[in-house]
Amino acid sequence: EERLAKEVEAIEATGFNENEVQQFRELFLSRDDDGDQRLEWEEIKVLGRKIGELDSRNEQTLLKAFEASRGVKASVVVGSATASAEALDFPEFLQLMKKLLEVNFANIRGRDLSSIRSSP
Repeated sequence: EERLAKEVEAIEATGFNENEVQQFRELFLSRDDDGDQRLEWEEIKVLGRKIGELDSRNEQTLLKAFEASRGVKASVVVGSATASAEALDFPEFLQLMKKLLEVNFANIRGRDLSSIRSSP
């Protein structure tokens, strides 16, 4: 019940409609390699590569959005990104996607999510 309440709150906060939430849920589940209902930083980086080139600038943007979605201050190591937050659940993933859309991460706006979801 607490998980459902958190999800409803995230949906309201992001303003995503029912169709968008369903698409993001499918994307989330397609990237949850270990089936634990959470996406670890490494799984998020794989997703980032599916969206677009993950150069150091994009990786830093992704890291900041990842950690902001967890409510954690970004911890950056010179030359490479590290995540101090362990993983995102689905409501936090919705927050991440909202942040990525806001900054148009790798030109994500207007992209067909099924192409991201179906790529290996």
